[in-house]
Amino acid sequence: MFTMTLIGEERRGSLQSNEEEVVKYLREVHSDPNREHPLGDCDRISAVDPPKFSLNMKSRKQEPAPGPKLLRRLWVFLRNVWKSGTVPDCWQAAEGCFVPKEKHPEDIKQFRSISLLSVEGKIFVSILARRLTTYMTDNS
Repeated sequence: MFTMTLIGEERRGSLQSNEEEVVKYLREVHSDPNREHPLGDCDRISAVDPPKFSLNMKSRKQEPAPGPKLLRRLWVFLRNVWKSGTVPDCWQAAEGCFVPKEKHPEDIKQFRSISLLSVEGKIFVSILARRLTTYMTDNS
């Protein structure tokens, strides 16, 4: 119901494209044919000095969260993922859904794809991003 208030009543429709058309469209829109080719050096990026500060690898005191037991379990799980250096397969996949862009859509090109990701994976990546941002800004 909440989704309908966001996209509006007028944007209702039914996807009429078959699986082959959807896969082809998604491949065209979300892939890079030059993905395997190295980019090479960029003359606009100058050399930098070695970092002055190391990357923070310690956990910090947590803000209030969904309860001590759940928070502790999540923290232990994320720490084990970090130490193993292996990201779980389920964090590397997304469940996609299609939301209509316009009134009475039928073709795949009339829909927007939205990726639903693992919450645990999003928390892990946000922690990593925050630490990397701090590391990069501290080291100019």
